[in-house]
Amino acid sequence: KQYHRSILKLLANLYNIGSCETRFYIEKMLYDYRRKILTYSESHRNIIFGDLRNIRKLFFNDIKNLSMIGEKIVYALHKAEVKENLPIVFDDYIISDRQKIYNNLTNPNHAWFYDASEIKLQQIANSYSNVWLKIFNFANQFKHSLFMNDNNIELV
Repeated sequence: KQYHRSILKLLANLYNIGSCETRFYIEKMLYDYRRKILTYSESHRNIIFGDLRNIRKLFFNDIKNLSMIGEKIVYALHKAEVKENLPIVFDDYIISDRQKIYNNLTNPNHAWFYDASEIKLQQIANSYSNVWLKIFNFANQFKHSLFMNDNNIELV
């Protein structure tokens, strides 16, 4: 456990002083940790719980003011911890409109219309019909971020 904490502390220090490329790779590692949660939560439950607490403390201490990339990571980690019935580390995380829009723009079912998906997409479009500028601004931000870019954004 202490070894994991030391590695995460080192990554946090590198993240704070590193180049854009360094930050990108650390963000990718944090995002990909969701796979570790889903794969090893049964056999290494306490280690994963400890890692999540350290990730929260070192990278996402201010959960109310997450960056676009930070929220994508927190959303993925939170979704994985809930799915695996782990003690919830990101208990005060509330999904933002920006993340909801991102989830819908990157949903592959919305890019290739199926009846149920088309109806859902129409409902989403109707719910945001008075804030199209906001949606397009978010979509533009997503497309211009190496970490957030997804081919489905243009298809949707």
